Amino acid sequence: MRRIFTLCLLLIWNLSQLFSQNIGINLLGTPPNASAILDLESENKGFLIPRVSLVTTTSNLPVTSPATSLAVFNLATVNDVFLGYYYWNGTRWVRMLDGNDAWKLQGNSNTNSMNNYIGTNDNQPLKFRVNNEPSGEIDQNLESTYFGYNSGLNAGADAEWNTGFGAWALSNVTTGFENIAVGDYALFDNTTGYGNVAIGSMALGSSNRFLQVAVGYFALANNTNGIHNVALGAEALLNNTLGSDNTALGSGAMTFNTNGGNNTAVGSFALVSNTVAFGNTAVGGYAAFNNTDGVNNTALGAQSLFRNSSGINNTSIGNHAAFNNTLGNNNVALGYRAGHNFSTGNNNIVIGSNVNVPVPANDNQIRLGNHDISLAEIQVAWTVTSDEHWKNEITPLNYGINLVNHLKPVSYKRRHQKESRYEFGFIAQDLVDSFRELNILESGIISIDDNGLLGVRYNDFIPVLTKAIQDQQTMIKELTNEIQILKENQKELQDMLKQK
Repeated sequence: MRRIFTLCLLLIWNLSQLFSQNIGINLLGTPPNASAILDLESENKGFLIPRVSLVTTTSNLPVTSPATSLAVFNLATVNDVFLGYYYWNGTRWVRMLDGNDAWKLQGNSNTNSMNNYIGTNDNQPLKFRVNNEPSGEIDQNLESTYFGYNSGLNAGADAEWNTGFGAWALSNVTTGFENIAVGDYALFDNTTGYGNVAIGSMALGSSNRFLQVAVGYFALANNTNGIHNVALGAEALLNNTLGSDNTALGSGAMTFNTNGGNNTAVGSFALVSNTVAFGNTAVGGYAAFNNTDGVNNTALGAQSLFRNSSGINNTSIGNHAAFNNTLGNNNVALGYRAGHNFSTGNNNIVIGSNVNVPVPANDNQIRLGNHDISLAEIQVAWTVTSDEHWKNEITPLNYGINLVNHLKPVSYKRRHQKESRYEFGFIAQDLVDSFRELNILESGIISIDDNGLLGVRYNDFIPVLTKAIQDQQTMIKELTNEIQILKENQKELQDMLKQK
């Protein structure tokens, strides 16, 4: 009887709950929580929701007209549904992830690289955000990849085959394609340019052109309209804006070039000061360092043509070759420090280590070999241009036997020679005295360099000796005639004596 009474009380109490605003089910008679429409409580039992076998996430089956938020437990593993809890969001079944399905903030364990991944299962790009700002995208449709804060931020629907890594890399690309940007702000302003490679902070940051390569911190950073440039090295071609077809390899190479084109600079700070000049080649650290507007120069060697500013058409090969040339044109220097004293002279040629022209500011000089040279050979005889076309003020030579009689030939040994050998020649100072005595004031036979040392042009003595021989021949002929007359007179005297 007591049990029946107790059950009746429980029944009455539960019936009273049916008419309340929320329902609580438990064995202790505890009222339901006011915030819950249904409050279930048990210490050793769970809540079992309906179990069904879903077909696919996009099909409502086997549930007919499911209400939004309807929850079920799926028993089937087929198509794109797996064992687990799902809810209907109004158009499809959405899986409720458990701890093993989600990527955790502190990482996951027991993963399987064949089955576990971060990504999508549909034909949509995968995007990443930081502080709710775009920070990465993998777009399989455009075959483009961006990673970094605001990298590819404004990438347009036609921006295909691009790769951007770094904050703001390729941030403004709209239709540009086949670009590679690695580094913060690399190719930042590029919108339509294509075929560019920029690696380094701000590399090609201002460029919107095509087919350029910039590798290094701020390499080609300010380029706007230049094309076909290659810059490898920190700040290489940093200030280039309009120049095209330049190649700069080395830290600071062609840093200040703006409009110059068709230049090649290889080495730290090679052609660093070049601004508008074109057609220059500088290979070596600080080669053609000060060149600004000199064109068509070639400098091979560290600090070769270092001071050249406006000189054109010069060629220097060797460390410090033509180092001090500033305005000179058409000069050639081959060898270590060859032509080191070039300054403003033109059309000079020097070959050899530490070889310089006699007068740096003069033109049209050639110097072969330094003071250590002891032998100079050539397979055939030298040919000296002598056509009348090249000469003016032609007059017969007045110096022959008279000049030869003043010459003082000597034998000597040359200083600074490893092998001491006798040579024959003249002392230049003796020649100066002889010329002064004969009043020969204008002559290119004697030259003097900036150090006051004299040189002699020996081949000029060939016509002098020829004239001397001719003078001798005249004298011999006159003497022969006189001798003949004397012989005839002697014969007459002898004949007269015989007659007596």
